[in-house]
Amino acid sequence: MDNNDVIFIKDSVVKSLLNWTDSVDAMESALIAISNTQPSESVPFSSQTPRTFTFAGDKGVLLTMPGYASNYALKSVTGTDTKHSTLSCKLVTSFSGNSQLNPAISTILGTILLFDPDTGKLKAIVDGTEITAWRTAAVSVVATKYLGCDLSLDKGHEGKELAIVGCGTQGRIHALALLNYFPNVFTRVKLWNRTQSRADNLKKELKDLFPNVDITTVDTSVSCVKDADCIVTATNASQPLFELKDLKENVHINAIGAGTNHHSELSMDIYQSSRVYIESNIGLQTELKGIEQYVSGEIGEIVIGKKFLYKMDTDKNVTVFQSMGNAIEDGVMANLMYQKFLKQ
Repeated sequence: MDNNDVIFIKDSVVKSLLNWTDSVDAMESALIAISNTQPSESVPFSSQTPRTFTFAGDKGVLLTMPGYASNYALKSVTGTDTKHSTLSCKLVTSFSGNSQLNPAISTILGTILLFDPDTGKLKAIVDGTEITAWRTAAVSVVATKYLGCDLSLDKGHEGKELAIVGCGTQGRIHALALLNYFPNVFTRVKLWNRTQSRADNLKKELKDLFPNVDITTVDTSVSCVKDADCIVTATNASQPLFELKDLKENVHINAIGAGTNHHSELSMDIYQSSRVYIESNIGLQTELKGIEQYVSGEIGEIVIGKKFLYKMDTDKNVTVFQSMGNAIEDGVMANLMYQKFLKQ
């Protein structure tokens, strides 16, 4: 391969390179870099701008998400002593009419461009579809690891219940991520989806993969979460799916979906009574307008010890990770694929 060649890593190759240990390690490194925006020669740091939206008439929209991350580790691939820098831009198109084409194609398509961080030269084009799904779930695993105090791997917790509210692409990948990364912690899983067949299909898939886990489908979102220790919401709901009174104590919520906005799945009293953490303060005032005053900080600040979890002065002690997606995460995951591709 010539040094001038631009590598294209297509989706099928990305799928063959992905695993949860590598992905979660990479996203923890990304979150650390996100929470340090001061340039340094010794610690991870990052730079990024809010995503931009370019509308293609009434047909669709192009989103652009550039970012730079430096001095971060991909410890499961290249070890902790090797430090990486990534200059990247994720491009996402959303065209609702694609589903009506013959043959139909995905309505949302993503591609990540990787540049040489020293020269700016394009070095790789990475299909972003599978990366987007995996990095979103991997970040939720990191959030659950640090915010879900009753779910820590090193505390011998087991017999916990996981609730998946919304069984589409993100609900499915989150179930796989959490059950793989927290073996023996979740012994029960409840599934709910507005269309019952999706919940049934996911139940069958999970039963085949995790035969020792009790997996059931339920009729309502409230019944799905009422006994859960960890909840994933991954829907397009425009109205809250449940309220604070529906939750047990010490529950952790990964709020992933985006209906009317990023925070339409949970009731306002949950945000008001919980410790809410996000990936990045970039876009906080715009994308989380209405709940920004309830955000306690970034997950990376917890990981590196800039901030510490504290017990809320309520009887529920709920933690919420509000997912928004992030250019740094996409760039670091694309670089993970690039490094594994080169080794292969």
